[in-house]
Amino acid sequence: MSITGKPIFNEEGKVIQLFGTILNITERKEIETALQESQEIFSQLAENIDSVFWVNDPQNNQIFYISPSYERIWGYQRDELYKSPHSFLDTIYPEDRPKVVEALANFTENVIIVFDG
Repeated sequence: MSITGKPIFNEEGKVIQLFGTILNITERKEIETALQESQEIFSQLAENIDSVFWVNDPQNNQIFYISPSYERIWGYQRDELYKSPHSFLDTIYPEDRPKVVEALANFTENVIIVFDG
């Protein structure tokens, strides 16, 4: 339950009315708990997966998240990629870069691109 109230006072400072609401927030709390559990599962998966994956906004050239395995597999710090999202292109074999750039140009929401050489 969520209870809020506001007293109304008369000239003598006595409470003469009380305005308030009582809300059943059970459903909201259940949703918040489910969201937290989902975030914990995602975090465990993201932090322990052996593949590199990221969440980004290609229109604004911004990376929101990149898995820790990026550092192990690519040998570069994630901080570098957050600062300069296309810096990873320097690590791609020159003949493969056009394919990667083309795939990134066609990026849309909720798409998984696998670069398998």
